[in-house]
Amino acid sequence: MTPDSFSPSSRVLTAEDAFEKAQRFLDSGMDILDIGAESTRPGFTPMSTEMELDRLLPILDRVARLPIPISIDTRNPVVMEKAMIYSPLIINDTGGLEDPGFIHLMKKHDTLLGVVMHGAGSAVTKRKKEHGISIESSVSDYLHSRLKEISEAGIDPERLLFDPGIGFGKDTTENIRLIKNIQELIPGFPVLLGVSRKRFLGEITREQTPENRDPQTLAVMAYVFEKVSIFRVHDVKGTIAFRKTLQTIREGTIHAGP
Repeated sequence: MTPDSFSPSSRVLTAEDAFEKAQRFLDSGMDILDIGAESTRPGFTPMSTEMELDRLLPILDRVARLPIPISIDTRNPVVMEKAMIYSPLIINDTGGLEDPGFIHLMKKHDTLLGVVMHGAGSAVTKRKKEHGISIESSVSDYLHSRLKEISEAGIDPERLLFDPGIGFGKDTTENIRLIKNIQELIPGFPVLLGVSRKRFLGEITREQTPENRDPQTLAVMAYVFEKVSIFRVHDVKGTIAFRKTLQTIREGTIHAGP
């Protein structure tokens, strides 16, 4: 719900448009609907709590009527708390759940899951650049440190998902290395991967238009398909067709439905 999201075709600015798009995604086989009212593209401008709520709540009020789990993409625990009246399943925070307000919410709502993402501004990223630590070690160290701190705060680790933050403060080579080694970053925990249409895919193939990077997105998914629990995508219909085809070929059995 941002006018400056990096993939123009993913933008929705009215509650009715959001509902119609969510319905199409649901009909195509979407499992979780991720909703964000603040852009986190490179160079984004942080927005006020009031503006984020003004964008988010009317759309949430409309799309929450659909029978689909909702993930709220926000860096602001105040916004997340206001959104809790719609019973979202997931906090998707690019800040790694470092704000204590998110932990408070997870304690208050014991069915709420949290995504711990390695973002561009983490202390581990700074340490990597200063001391030459590998990107894999940097991200793994950060995710494990957050796991320890959140667990010690009283949150069951089984309520956490982990995101290496592809494209957040990383160059193309670092993104590729993280994807190749994704299973070693935080073994035993579910990983959420968001590579859909991102700039590094365009740098690999010299494709400047985000909407033309869906084949590249699917190539990454094919490589890590059995190592990742959740894929965050733009092209739901194409991704579902890819998943069904890949599963059928691997298993030798045709599945009914999406």
